[in-house]
Amino acid sequence: MTTTVPELAIGLDLGDTHSQVCVLDSRGKITSRSKVATTPESFEALFHSFAGKPVRLTIEVGAHSRWVQKLARRCGIEDLVVANPRKIALISQSLKKTDQEDAYVLARSGQGLPEMLSPVEHSSDELYSDRALVESRALLVRTQSQLVTRIRSLVKTTGSRLPPCSADAFFRKAPEHIPPILRGACAPLFEVLEKIHQQIAAIDKSIRQLVRKKYPIAARLQEIPGVGPIVALSFVLTVQDPGRFRTTRDIGAYLGLAPRKQQSGSSNPQLGITKAGDSEMRRLLVLAAHCLLARGKDCALKRWGKALSERGGRSAKKRAIVALARKLAVAMLAIWKGNTPFDPWRGVPESERPTSPPLQLSATSARELRAPATPAPEA
Repeated sequence: MTTTVPELAIGLDLGDTHSQVCVLDSRGKITSRSKVATTPESFEALFHSFAGKPVRLTIEVGAHSRWVQKLARRCGIEDLVVANPRKIALISQSLKKTDQEDAYVLARSGQGLPEMLSPVEHSSDELYSDRALVESRALLVRTQSQLVTRIRSLVKTTGSRLPPCSADAFFRKAPEHIPPILRGACAPLFEVLEKIHQQIAAIDKSIRQLVRKKYPIAARLQEIPGVGPIVALSFVLTVQDPGRFRTTRDIGAYLGLAPRKQQSGSSNPQLGITKAGDSEMRRLLVLAAHCLLARGKDCALKRWGKALSERGGRSAKKRAIVALARKLAVAMLAIWKGNTPFDPWRGVPESERPTSPPLQLSATSARELRAPATPAPEA
């Protein structure tokens, strides 16, 4: 992508069935507007009409942006901007929002300062396929949780309660506690839960194979307490290339875990995180932080998170979880960029580190150490 003003700037506002096209000349004057069907055939004809011309195409990230970007490249349009929607306030906050106006704003923004749109580059087909597998698992887990919650709510309406158990074991342990009046209604739900459990187990097996065969760095990342195969693989597929981050701390802002800023004059309020970037990856990191604080191995990260959660009022633990999630992301990127093992006690003085327990020998081993060595037989 070049920063020079192109001869033609195209803004393409992608709709589900139809899309708006706006074409500007080098002076920013509208030369044409049109409406095309959101199909590969229609877009291919549109892109071929600009073949050989110095154009810059600007679209917005969305459901159709991935395949449209690939199609445009195949048709010879190399100067292409896939804009981050958060960076186009003229669209999201416009008082006269129309599809035609959105296409014009995209063309004008891409023509002037495309780097200000935080251009997005979609992943390769291989990475996209592997990522879709992780996303399918997340959808199954959410569906499982919703079904379990619904069954528990139904049982409460009869004055009964189901005993606590994990979502994975729910379809095995809960049926015997269902009141007779609800057994007919809940039976098909338990069948669905059993099928979902089987599908999640199959995907988990596939994910372990992916980590072992294609993404060995994800296995290295699991050295960090609280980070399992799902979090590690999702992180690798989200980041894709660690070299595009100048420092490891940049990963916090990339994943939306950095605090928002709204400084003006002497006012600089403390705000929440930006929540930019991949929401699913952010959720997984927060879950990993919860796991580390609750039952993770003792390490510098856990001690830091616990110390932070003990400071301040009611929201101290919540802030600590988010901060620890950001620390986990930084630690994973540091391992990846530096190709170094995880140091659980990095930054902790030797005097504050736990001492290794003395080696415990069995009675037989102790006797063998005390006994004199038996001389070897002569040849």
